[in-house]
Amino acid sequence: LQYQTITALNSSNLLTAGVEFEYESAVFDDGFSRVSPSRNNLGIYVQDQFAFRERLFLTAGVRMERNTGSVPDDLRATLIALGSPAPSGDVGFGFSTNPKIAASFVARTHNEAEAIGLTRIKGSFGTGIKEPGLDEAFSPSVFFLGNPKADPERAISLDVGVTQEFFNRR
Repeated sequence: LQYQTITALNSSNLLTAGVEFEYESAVFDDGFSRVSPSRNNLGIYVQDQFAFRERLFLTAGVRMERNTGSVPDDLRATLIALGSPAPSGDVGFGFSTNPKIAASFVARTHNEAEAIGLTRIKGSFGTGIKEPGLDEAFSPSVFFLGNPKADPERAISLDVGVTQEFFNRR
């Protein structure tokens, strides 16, 4: 389930906001044990895109995630039988907030009569996550035992560059 709205605040400012909800469930059966985990994911985001005189472009945004689940009794019994710790109560990674910001500046505009065309200086920074799959969190297999308390993979991204066009974009 998701909802997104995009609103032009004025001719040079665009605001995007939304919410996403996902319910995940599965049945894992390795022939020895059968588990039925479920998990809820809620994401809320907002992003603002701003342009100034067709030379400076800025984007800023943030996404907040909430991930919850519970260890099924059948998985708890399997973990205990295998000698592994069996977490109880709410599992999942909880809250995560991931910001992003980007800027682009047109240092030189396009001119068809010249060999050197548009020059753009740009940069961005952001963070992100990738949550564990249901099998990574809840698999009962002795060969690939899930970890209900697994944290998401986290990433930090930084990008800086210059784009230069030549010979009328050919």
